[in-house]
Amino acid sequence: MKAASKSATPNLCPRAGGAALAGSTRRARRAEAGFSLAELVIVIALIIIVAGLAFRTLSGRDDSVRLGQDVTRRIRERRAAAIQLNQQRAASQLEQFVQPPITIDFATPETTRSLWLEGTDADDDGNDDVSGRPLTRFVPPAAPGGTGTWSYAYQGGAFQLPAGWRLAATAADLAPIPLIPLGVPATTVSFTREGTVANNPATAGTTDPNQQTPFFTIYLTNGLDAQAVAVHPTGLTEFWRWDAAAGAWRGFGDRN
Repeated sequence: MKAASKSATPNLCPRAGGAALAGSTRRARRAEAGFSLAELVIVIALIIIVAGLAFRTLSGRDDSVRLGQDVTRRIRERRAAAIQLNQQRAASQLEQFVQPPITIDFATPETTRSLWLEGTDADDDGNDDVSGRPLTRFVPPAAPGGTGTWSYAYQGGAFQLPAGWRLAATAADLAPIPLIPLGVPATTVSFTREGTVANNPATAGTTDPNQQTPFFTIYLTNGLDAQAVAVHPTGLTEFWRWDAAAGAWRGFGDRN
């Protein structure tokens, strides 16, 4: 009997020790799992912060790109309007009539709205006896030898600069960002009835077919970033963007 009781006692210790070891293991696992969860929360928080900063940066870039694209669109619309007006113009009795240039001036937001080329004026007196007349039109002189005038009508929204952005009418306005080579600062561009630029920058000219002449450029900047829309003498446009990291303009052929 004594021998039996001695043999039973050692069997209890492994069970107790095993239970204690299992509990310790479970606690260790729970502690390890909790630490991993804390790490996960920290990593997620860092990802959210970095993503937020990246989103702001990319949003700012997208806004500036849309700004330049808006300028480009309005210039192209005005060029197309100059060509369309010439095609729509009714025959007149004026000899040697030449349609005057059609202008867009980004320093005068009202002129950046789309020209109303089709449609009629409303009947101001409310009666039906007036059928209306074309909105944007050339008004012939009242008497032979007189001077005619243009009557412009606009529709749509005017160009607006975001907060912090400005038009750069001179190199000093754009500084410290340099000008695009050959890109002369301007806020106004005029188009002929053929769609070419009527008010090109003054130049001495060249007979070298490989040498390009200066062209007007609409510059926009907030002091750190910059956009530019070049308008060549032919009336074609180029969109440019200042690459601050490289310290260079990026655009058609990365002109340098």
